[in-house]
Amino acid sequence: MDSKEVMRRLDFQCYEALRLSIEAIENNCYPQVTVLGEPQLSKRVLYTTILTKNSTSERSLLMEVITWSDGNNSLLEIAEKCNVPIWDLFPLIKKLQTHNLLRVHQE
Repeated sequence: MDSKEVMRRLDFQCYEALRLSIEAIENNCYPQVTVLGEPQLSKRVLYTTILTKNSTSERSLLMEVITWSDGNNSLLEIAEKCNVPIWDLFPLIKKLQTHNLLRVHQE
């Protein structure tokens, strides 16, 4: 691998890191659950019927996001508490908003 190829790979990695950072800043919000108690996720088809390792971890992450979504924690703080990158939470937040289980505040 020559030095130009190394530079191209580094440029791409820098670009990707910058892109993800901007995406995190733009999508950071303060999510708040709209229901009292634990929402019935199976009624809203948010629980998968086939259990796999991925579906179990997604379900756990979904429940953690619901737990921390009190309107006081930012999405970045929730990601840190769940030990995942913030961009892993974007689809979950959208899914919860679609089912009217969550609203977001920009502060």
